[in-house]
Amino acid sequence: MGLVGAAVAVVSADRVLYTRAFGVRDLRSRRPVTGDTHFLMASTTKSMSSLLLATFVDDGKLGWDQPVVEVWRGFRAPTDELTRTLRVRDLMGMASGIGQPPAYNLHQGDPTAAQLLQSIVNLPVINQPGKEFFYNNTVMAAGGTFPRWR
Repeated sequence: MGLVGAAVAVVSADRVLYTRAFGVRDLRSRRPVTGDTHFLMASTTKSMSSLLLATFVDDGKLGWDQPVVEVWRGFRAPTDELTRTLRVRDLMGMASGIGQPPAYNLHQGDPTAAQLLQSIVNLPVINQPGKEFFYNNTVMAAGGTFPRWR
C-alpha cells in the first residue's frame, strides 16, 4: 500500500485533547497526512462495532436476539424470510447465512453507510442463520451502523 504516515487523536469524554498528523499518504504522491486523510481500518472496526451494540443492549435499546427489522425498519436481507428473522446476534456473530460479495476486497472504494446497508439485499444466501460461521465484512459493518437505523 505504500502507507508511511499516521494520524493520532486522543479524546476524553467530549473533549479532544490532542491531534497530530505524521508523514505522507503514500510515497508516490508525497502528499502529507492531514486530519481528513482516510485510512483503511479493516478488522479493527469489528471490536468497536460490537462494543457499540453491546452498549445499546446494556441500555435496553436493543436485544441480541431481537430481529434486526424490528429496530431497523428499512432493513432488507436477500430473502423475505431472512428479513423477518435475522437477529442482531446473527449480524454481529458472522452467522447470518449471508455470503460475501464476489471478489470482495478492501480496495473497492469508500461506500457510504446507506450504500453498504442497501447492498445486503443482493448478497448470496449460503445457509440458515446461526448454522455456520462465515466471515462477512459487509454484514458485520451493517451491524456497526445501528445508530443510523432509526
